[in-house]
Amino acid sequence: MPEVIVSHAIELAITPVFLLVGITGLLNVMSTRLARVVDRARYVQQSFSNLHEQARALACTEITHLGRMRRLASWATTSAPTVRSSCV
Repeated sequence: MPEVIVSHAIELAITPVFLLVGITGLLNVMSTRLARVVDRARYVQQSFSNLHEQARALACTEITHLGRMRRLASWATTSAPTVRSSCV
């Protein structure tokens, strides 16, 4: 019977660690995604003046989509700590 109590105590002690590791991984993925989106947006904006008319229209569309992706990645990055604090 004491072995069951000890194993349950260990289980309860380790569970938050796995939760924190999972959230850390999520934050890492989202911050990397955010960095890639920002880098791509900067590249498109820098090369905008060298593009012809049709390519500029596509670049404007891409910048709009990148802005949406940036907002979503930023929201996900800032929301993850809130979820973590409410779950722990």
